[in-house]
Amino acid sequence: MKRLIILCTILMLPFSVFSQPPQKMSYQSILRDKDGTLLTSRIVGMRTTILQGSDIQRVVYQETYNLTATNANGLLTVEIGSGKPTIVSGPFTSIPWSSGPFFLKTEIDPAGSTNYTITGYSQLLSVPYALYADAAGNSFSGSFNDLTDKPTSLTGYGINDAMRITHPANVITSGDISNWNTPHSGDVSGSTVITVTGL
Repeated sequence: MKRLIILCTILMLPFSVFSQPPQKMSYQSILRDKDGTLLTSRIVGMRTTILQGSDIQRVVYQETYNLTATNANGLLTVEIGSGKPTIVSGPFTSIPWSSGPFFLKTEIDPAGSTNYTITGYSQLLSVPYALYADAAGNSFSGSFNDLTDKPTSLTGYGINDAMRITHPANVITSGDISNWNTPHSGDVSGSTVITVTGL
């Protein structure tokens, strides 16, 4: 039984490690040359650039891909964020996604090099789970003072006056604590009364 619990724990560990969303995006495109002919089953050169702002001038991320291949239908599939970042940009994780709009510029070299001749632009739009994450991200600042309906007591748990804001324990000072922490000793044998001061 103990071995079974250990085995289950080891098997579940990777799921907790990979619980964060991946820092990359999927991108697919059908490639055609200037005559409209599909570029099928070939290695192409590719560079993607994420541009910020409606004037599509500010580069916030750019990367290139080595040995990007199309399939028999001319379909190209890459994961933006997994290529080789260029010098003009920082890491994919540093993109300020809350400061959009953002546009994706794709550049293709059908010969498989870096002489890009096919260029496309498209605006990056939200997907449903990103809209949900945005709402969840703005739900709580982390400050107790920003809470609505702050608890003022623990009523209903058999405690009548548990640390309300006006409770006397709310004004305990460091002097009170030092008095409580002072050791007091005496002989308690017999019927002698011991007087303790400082409390």
